[in-house]
Formats: sequence, structure tokens, C-alpha cells
Amino acid sequence: MRPKSQKGLDQVLETVRVEKRGVVKKIPISVNVHGVRRKTGLTQEQFSETYMIPLATLQNWEQGHRGKRKPTLTAILLLKLIEADPEGMAEQMTKLRKEEK
Repeated sequence: MRPKSQKGLDQVLETVRVEKRGVVKKIPISVNVHGVRRKTGLTQEQFSETYMIPLATLQNWEQGHRGKRKPTLTAILLLKLIEADPEGMAEQMTKLRKEEK
């Protein structure tokens, strides 16, 4: 059985359409950053710290409807994984922090 975060990644990757040569043609995925964060029950500060996303970046993403920056594909994938398995991704981030030390 795959870990939840792997299952979430598989689901995210299913939404990416690719041409025969492996070049991304169209990426019909988007993410409601505010909704993902609210689902976790964390404040912006807590979410930022937990998932290693700079607070200003998170704030800009959440204000996307006001012309602020939008997440990159990599960030969207991270956010989709967080949405699929918030606890599992938090554990992975904790492991990454320990490896950096």
C-alpha cells in the first residue's frame, strides 16, 4: 500500500497532460491556496512554518484574485499534496528540516 502522500502525488500527476515527447502541453490544474490552508486549520504563520513556505509568498498566493503572484507548477504540486495528506506532508517537512541540520 502506498503512503497517502504518494497517492496524492499520483492524483496530481494524473491531471497533467503531456505530449508524446514528454513536454508539458497544458496543465489544467489550479489550487485554492486559502482553502488548502483553511482545511489544515493552521494560521498563515503556522502553515508557512510547517510547510516551509515563506509567509509573504503564502500571503501573495492567497490574494491571487487581487492580481498578486500565483503559485508555480512546483508549488501547486506541493499544495495539492498538502491538501491530500496534511499530516503526512508535515511529517515529511519535519524530516527535511532534520536532514538540513
